[in-house]
Amino acid sequence: PTTDAMVGVRSPYASPRGPPPTSTASTPPALGGLRRPHSANKHVYVIGTTLIASTAIYFGSGGGRTRAATGRMSNGQQIDVDGPPILRTGQDEYDWAYRLALEEIDANVGEGDRFIAGEGWAQLWTRDTSYAAESAASLLYPAVVRSSLEASVEVDPDADEEDDSEGAPPALVWLQDSCAHFGGWPVLSDAIVGARGAWSLYLVGGNRTFLSWAYDVTRRSLKRGERDAFDDGLGLFRGCSSFMESNSGYPAKYHHRGDLVGMTKALSTNALYYSGYSIAAGMARELGKEEEIIQQYEARAIRLRESIRSHLWLGEKGYYSYVMDENNTLLSNFEGLGEALVLMDGIETDTGRIQSIFDNVKQQRYGLPCLWPPFDLKASEHIAQYYHNGRLWPFVQGYYAMAAARHGRIDVFSHALQALKDLAVKSKTFAEFYEINGTFPAQRSRQLWSETGYLAMIHQGLFGLTFEVDRLCFAPLKPKALFPSTVILENLVYQNMVLDISIKGQGGYIKRFELDGKKQKFSAETPFISSKLTGRHTVKIVMGDDSKV
Repeated sequence: PTTDAMVGVRSPYASPRGPPPTSTASTPPALGGLRRPHSANKHVYVIGTTLIASTAIYFGSGGGRTRAATGRMSNGQQIDVDGPPILRTGQDEYDWAYRLALEEIDANVGEGDRFIAGEGWAQLWTRDTSYAAESAASLLYPAVVRSSLEASVEVDPDADEEDDSEGAPPALVWLQDSCAHFGGWPVLSDAIVGARGAWSLYLVGGNRTFLSWAYDVTRRSLKRGERDAFDDGLGLFRGCSSFMESNSGYPAKYHHRGDLVGMTKALSTNALYYSGYSIAAGMARELGKEEEIIQQYEARAIRLRESIRSHLWLGEKGYYSYVMDENNTLLSNFEGLGEALVLMDGIETDTGRIQSIFDNVKQQRYGLPCLWPPFDLKASEHIAQYYHNGRLWPFVQGYYAMAAARHGRIDVFSHALQALKDLAVKSKTFAEFYEINGTFPAQRSRQLWSETGYLAMIHQGLFGLTFEVDRLCFAPLKPKALFPSTVILENLVYQNMVLDISIKGQGGYIKRFELDGKKQKFSAETPFISSKLTGRHTVKIVMGDDSKV
């Protein structure tokens, strides 16, 4: 037993409850038989000591128990759960895709209980881990997320004396993923994404030892970004867009020109720095830091938000520009991830602009492209020469769906959720990316952040789970056209409790909220339960109709 332990070890979701019965649409394939890869982990910086011991929590009963990823057990006791989280929507394909996502995530746990990106990427990546953690992995696989994040750091060789004094710990910062076409830091400067993964892990686990470590890494990473990648004149951060770090993500003049890409300012990367400042302020507050420090981070977040809103908005298009080029000219393309982060994180607060983004950032039949319109590039059969150019990336769709749910855009959310479900059923996997027509290269199947993108749509969209420092809030969005019946999510472990959640009715307006059979009072349409509950609990929600969204 440990007194300050975030528990959870890898759960082999290798035997989901079989394929669903035949539905009215195409029959989803059966699950099983995926091979576990092993991680290469070519750029791992290992923390010298294990910060926290883990306590196992078990799925199943008797001798057949398997250890499972779950929340925090401060008292060191076991929680017996009779299986992995189970989704029951009355719609077979959605339930099947949920089970598939759980199985595929497990296959993406490599050596050292650290995440790999997926098929074709047998190594640890800061951004893949962090986006996956925020989407769903922190809730389901906290110990794996933690070990992955603790390995996603590097030493800043140019840290100032405060962070690199004799006898002090190494000046660790979030590890910058690199690419063959453009290089690494500071041309690529989105490593601050690690803060999002770390914060999401704290919100579902509450461990202050980990939080203190993550805060130090985050504050140093912000200092590194300010030193190496900040444009004082514009108040924006330079560097490649987050994850689209290939020739295929930029016009031809940038190909193999990291020096030129490093002079651009990307929407997604600046949005990540905004959240980095906001998260640093939240971490500092939780750790009891001086109010002056907290206010400094908050002030920098506000200034960056205003710079983003002032310099990157494309009024004639009704959305934010993907990139400001080296001459401070805005490209007319949008990037799906950047638009989603602007909407999710409160960077854009103007109601007119928010609705304009949703109306003008158009989804295709199978979802939202990573950028659009695509650039006019020379055709190539090499994946890296085309996969960022107007393709469909499920994790981007996950973020866009979460943004739509938080703003009550049930039409946008419904399209994104149905599209990703259809892709999973069509392809029998959650691939890294898809062509507009829904096809994909086989060597890019089973991708971590694609699987968690779908789970995010279910957990944070359909069921409206929002994690805060001391509570779990509920703001469901239940489209009648997709889910006419009651939807149920069972065996969901959060902190020291197991939740069985059901949602009846449709829309985004909560009429009734019950905890363990007792009606609960709530205000501002945001009911919640305390993170201090223990044991098994039942949450029942009754929704209003779509007109109340």
